[in-house]
Amino acid sequence: MIPENGEITISCTSCNATYRIPDQILGKMVTCKKCQQKFKAEPVSPVNKYPLLGRIAIENRLVKEDDLVKALSMQRAVQQKTGKDFPLEDILCKKGMISESQKSILMITVMRQLDKEFCQIAVKQNKVTQEKADQAFNEQARRFKTNRESISVGDIFITSGVLTRQECDTILLMQKRIKDVSSGLSMPSDNKGQESIPEGVSHGASIRIPEPEEKVEAHASAETAPLADQPPAPDPDVSEKIEVLKDKKFFHIRNLDKEFGQLIIEDHLATKSEVDKVLEKQLEQFQASGMRMLIGNLLVDEGVLTPEQRDSVLVKQKRLISKIQSGDDDEPDMTIIETRFRDVDFQISVSQNRMRAFLLRKSVIPESLGVSDIKEFLMDHKIAYGLMDDSMLETFLRYDGYLDKRFKVAMGKPTKSGRSGKIKYYFDTEYLKAGVLQEDGQIDYKDRGEIPHVLKGVLLAEKIPMIEGEKGIDVYGFPINMEAVRDIHLKAGPGVELLEDGQKAFSKVDGQPEASSGGKISVISELKISGDVGYETGHIDFNGNVNVGGTVQSGFRIKAVNLTAGEILKAEIELTGDLKVTGGIIDAELNLQGSMKAKYLKDVTISAYGDVEVQKEIIDSNIETSGMCIVKSGKIISSEISAKKGILAYQIGTDLSSPCSLSVGVDSHLDKEVAKIQTKISALLQQKNELLATEQELAEEEIQLQADIAHHAQVQDRSMVEKRDLEKQLAEGSGTMDKESRTKAEELIHNLIKKGREADEIINQLFTRQDNLEERKNKIKVRLSEIEESVNDLKTEKQEKLQYSDKEKQNPNVTVTGLICEGTTISGQNCSITLDKSYKRAQIQEFRIESRGKETWLMKVNA
Repeated sequence: MIPENGEITISCTSCNATYRIPDQILGKMVTCKKCQQKFKAEPVSPVNKYPLLGRIAIENRLVKEDDLVKALSMQRAVQQKTGKDFPLEDILCKKGMISESQKSILMITVMRQLDKEFCQIAVKQNKVTQEKADQAFNEQARRFKTNRESISVGDIFITSGVLTRQECDTILLMQKRIKDVSSGLSMPSDNKGQESIPEGVSHGASIRIPEPEEKVEAHASAETAPLADQPPAPDPDVSEKIEVLKDKKFFHIRNLDKEFGQLIIEDHLATKSEVDKVLEKQLEQFQASGMRMLIGNLLVDEGVLTPEQRDSVLVKQKRLISKIQSGDDDEPDMTIIETRFRDVDFQISVSQNRMRAFLLRKSVIPESLGVSDIKEFLMDHKIAYGLMDDSMLETFLRYDGYLDKRFKVAMGKPTKSGRSGKIKYYFDTEYLKAGVLQEDGQIDYKDRGEIPHVLKGVLLAEKIPMIEGEKGIDVYGFPINMEAVRDIHLKAGPGVELLEDGQKAFSKVDGQPEASSGGKISVISELKISGDVGYETGHIDFNGNVNVGGTVQSGFRIKAVNLTAGEILKAEIELTGDLKVTGGIIDAELNLQGSMKAKYLKDVTISAYGDVEVQKEIIDSNIETSGMCIVKSGKIISSEISAKKGILAYQIGTDLSSPCSLSVGVDSHLDKEVAKIQTKISALLQQKNELLATEQELAEEEIQLQADIAHHAQVQDRSMVEKRDLEKQLAEGSGTMDKESRTKAEELIHNLIKKGREADEIINQLFTRQDNLEERKNKIKVRLSEIEESVNDLKTEKQEKLQYSDKEKQNPNVTVTGLICEGTTISGQNCSITLDKSYKRAQIQEFRIESRGKETWLMKVNA
């Protein structure tokens, strides 16, 4: 932003020193008085005008800019009130904007930047050469790595005679580091020295923070009172922390791991927050122990990546492949090598399939022998692929428990089996079975299985493409071949079309799908049975039209849409459509959502939504229909019939038969259907309540499991801490501890190891129980969702039936064109009548009459 007064703020791109200059210099090359470097005069963004620590915090997304503005406001208010400097990093930490570990990381990063700037200034002033500066950094890293020694680059220059103390202090004074390290951390970049560049530019001008600073003032009075009363924090002991980031090896790993993180984010293997989390954890672990963990291993430990995914990304980075050496052509299948390396005896063994390599050490490893040395040693023996991560190798080197024990140092990549092409069918291709095994162990030979049926446009089958396998890699880096695979093709028969480049088969018509050998698929739109439905065919369960040329034999079932048959004997028929029988129906049970026609009925039970029409006679039958019962030229004898829309017959009853019982205007069929639906709803709701109770029990059990896991984890942690303390005591007292004390300590260590293992075993068992618990909970959730959906569907179905019943209300009658016999009972919605004599050509109907203000109903016979 360019101010209206014609001055702009610029910043040196080398040392970050800032200056105020006239805007006419904008875009020109200028020289920094502080580091003597030339740079282009360009306006500084508001973020770059913050103190170095603040800029680093924003760049690394540790704090938001608004939070930094508030912290700077509080820092100024405290300074104005107390006259003392309060470090910015302490304000950020005390206000909860950063954690203690993040505070340490920020301080380390700032000090590292200042050390780098120190060398740049020294080189520019020709006090040291670039080679000497690089040597100082290497020496600094070496001392920290070998002895955990903390020493600044300036001190290294002094002790090596490259700089005098006065020369070193002069540079530190330029950096404002001599007075107070903490203040240096918090010092804004605009106070890092007097600025002077081309002629006409103001010197020593104080740099004001632009727009952000204006926001700072708004927060000052409200948020600094608690800080103002506190004494300034003591200077933190950052010297050792500084050295952490001076380890060149770690910084090399760190940079590669940042690239690794970007790759897995781009490949959608992890989120940015997951990568940021493990990068922070990596730095914290290195800071605490000096151990260089790879974030790929941390992500595997967190369950974010699989080992295979980690290795594939490492291969992309050439962090594995670049290490693979060609090896000898006549490499043996099994290798056991006794060798000596750096005065340590090792045994290398490789499994027969060359997928695992093991290392056994026979003596204590000296501190000078590190992980990188072991990796070079392994690669000298051509073991280069699938090496264990650095932390595990470090454990193998330093932990005495691995002495004289075989340790897996490398794991090859197994082959990934391919898959031959195949056809996935979405219907039963072998539905016609020999029979169905019943619960009592007997085989029902009438049940030959359900016949599949599809609608037009339905996916019938799809080709599952062949998948090429992946070669494996052994620990030597050689490829391992896999088994060959073959492909297959779909073929379209009648009623089928292939789409999506022949990968999927769809039905062109409604009907029965069939699959023949060789992948040919057809659709038959109607199921035709030329003869009888019997033992030859079995039960018929077909979602379509069924045409039976003969008889449906006794004891068999048909479930279909529409059915046409010659005759039906003692069978069970369930249709979503209509029934047409050219002959008669005897002793059968029919459940129809449509209407039906037949020549005669004898001993038949019918439940139907549509009309029941019979040509000759209905004898000894029980019929409930939401439509009409029609026997225009025939008789109804000794039957009970409930037909909501009425009954039409030539004759009802005979002189010798038992009387008929007739009901019109009442939908007893639909009432029973609604009652069945309500029963299903009640059963599902009962099941739901039982599942909810079980879910609550599982939730309580899970809480207890979590508590148990936490308890045993604490036991395990305490055991490890006590074990490390004892091991440290043994190491420190190796020359002074008596034999009895040592034996006792070793026994305690053994017991602690055992205790830790037992706790680990219990934790694993608890985790298994927790996984099983979670699986049961998920199944309950799925079932509850299914129940909820089923209940809603049933309620909708019930409502639709009731609405249908209300819509069809009318005043039906019983009409006889011939004779209706004495004793016949006719019932309506409100009244009934039993005929005391026979009538010819009669119509019987329910009427409402009013008498003296009262409404009454009577059944009137018009003959």
